Amino acid sequence: MNELETLSATGMEDLDRAAHYLIQTQEAQVVVVKQGPYGAKVYDRSGSSTHVPAYRSTQVFKIGTGDVFSAAFAYFWAQMKTPPPEAADLASRVVSLYCETRTFKFDQAALASRQPVFATRGATACLEAGIEAVGQRFTLEEARFGLDELGVNAICPNVETVFPTGNCDTILVIDDALPPESMTRTAENVARGANLIVLKERHIAGPQWPTGTLTTPDLTTALYFTAWAAGEALSQKTL
Repeated sequence: MNELETLSATGMEDLDRAAHYLIQTQEAQVVVVKQGPYGAKVYDRSGSSTHVPAYRSTQVFKIGTGDVFSAAFAYFWAQMKTPPPEAADLASRVVSLYCETRTFKFDQAALASRQPVFATRGATACLEAGIEAVGQRFTLEEARFGLDELGVNAICPNVETVFPTGNCDTILVIDDALPPESMTRTAENVARGANLIVLKERHIAGPQWPTGTLTTPDLTTALYFTAWAAGEALSQKTL
């Protein structure tokens, strides 16, 4: 299950307690809680738990990922007798490949080549976008809502009444007629070492972004790239 399903099924607010409660009351051998861009957590009857990371992909296609994870975990654990943490880790790798290719070809070499994401929930990202047109504002609000759902606090300077001071570790730019102040803030933050993610949905002339900028035409992919970059930056701060 995912986190919301686990908490809803038990009526509890603490994830660890909820998972162990399900094991006890449902006589389950293992409970796996999917955590989106932060991977998954595996609980067993001994009372222990193991975190499994998410794995990076060049794009994020979300439709069917829950089914793919569940099927892969069931195969590795129930069929191949792989211990639950390792089975969940392999399932997470399978999801990464599926998001990237939208196919079901999961050979061992491809699974082994997946790169883990060590992101922490609760990071903050700066969201830069134009707001003059309805479409611009709608995309901005959808991006802010999506980041919030992924556990990222999105600060939008062009719509905030009070903008927090301090540097920004990660910036998501919606490249659609950006105002000059957005360009200035983005350049300043990039110069300080901030990660830059650019959502560019249309093939029209626009700013030239620095080499190495993660650019995508897909909103979901942009949100996951931002959650990963911001979460990893926060992880580095807390080490």
